[in-house]
Amino acid sequence: MPFWKKTKFKPTKPVKYFPGSVVKTEKGYYYIQEKSRLLIPNKRVLESWAFPRIAESTEAAVANYPVVAKLGFRDGTVIFDLGTGVYYYIAKGKAHLITSPDTMTLHNITSDSVIVVSHEDTMLHEKADNG
Repeated sequence: MPFWKKTKFKPTKPVKYFPGSVVKTEKGYYYIQEKSRLLIPNKRVLESWAFPRIAESTEAAVANYPVVAKLGFRDGTVIFDLGTGVYYYIAKGKAHLITSPDTMTLHNITSDSVIVVSHEDTMLHEKADNG
């Protein structure tokens, strides 16, 4: 049997992951950095990144990677804050307010490309100075 067709393996002791890896543990999804990890707070954020693979893991396996923050939406994502009724374009990790339908047209933003989020999700990002 080829190695890539084996059953899913879940390490139970601390392991070294490549930076940029995404793992799923019993407590949630995490983005692995050099010496830490970022919590992926929900499926909306996870889906905005479209990671090509997610490794099954355990909290014991990632114990050497402290959680330092939450991961926000991927750059290029458009979100609609349901709490405020406002659209934002995520760029350079910041939420850029969209105030014109011309901006929507310029960036080819359609209703099916927008992620509807809570205000809490929006607060994962610093607001950009649109001035």
